[in-house]
Amino acid sequence: MATCRFCLIETCDSWYSNFCQKCHKLQRVIHLFSIDKVMGIVENVLIVNEDQQEENVKEELKTELTTRAATIRKCKKNKEQKSIE
Repeated sequence: MATCRFCLIETCDSWYSNFCQKCHKLQRVIHLFSIDKVMGIVENVLIVNEDQQEENVKEELKTELTTRAATIRKCKKNKEQKSIE
């Protein structure tokens, strides 16, 4: 059987088909909804732009700093308790 004309990886469903099962399903979804709606979903969910990347980096840094601050406070508290004893 031939290679899928869309993904160029999988083999086609049958001898007379141009698409593999996954790509054929994707084609049906595109026809069922619209190419604009499907592309909008793909862009919003799967494709990350620079602004979203910066926002994700800021969130990661924020959570890391919060975690480190909590760890430092814990260590200081433990040292104070040991020095009191």
